[in-house]
Amino acid sequence: MVKTIKNILSVLLLLLVVSCASNKPNVVTGSTLSSTGLCENNNIDQSDHEAIPCMIMQPRYPRAAALDRIMGHVRFSFTVSETGLPVDLEIVESVPEGVFNRVAMVAMTQWQFKPKKVNGSAVRQESMTYLMEFKVE
Repeated sequence: MVKTIKNILSVLLLLLVVSCASNKPNVVTGSTLSSTGLCENNNIDQSDHEAIPCMIMQPRYPRAAALDRIMGHVRFSFTVSETGLPVDLEIVESVPEGVFNRVAMVAMTQWQFKPKKVNGSAVRQESMTYLMEFKVE
């Protein structure tokens, strides 16, 4: 199951890569909550499983960072609550320090998960991690 979650999070990482083309990079001015498509299988509701990301928010690339072509990442540690919300969010690494923290945190707080189920009941899932990358191409 842990390997499955890592695979799912790897796919999500690809979805969250922010890229900007040309010498004047495009800047995402707004954030959009979008479905991962991973929670639409009704069989998931009836079986035990790890937390599954259902809705993700793509972060807005900070304008100054995009114009200066600054790239980096923010690594999070968090818990998925019984209701499927990320709680106890903590930034454990930020490169370059502080550049992407605010937009990454805003995006991450909007994520929604199908919570972990054990014996048919939703439970907290601690020690979740996620690396949110910011890239300019």
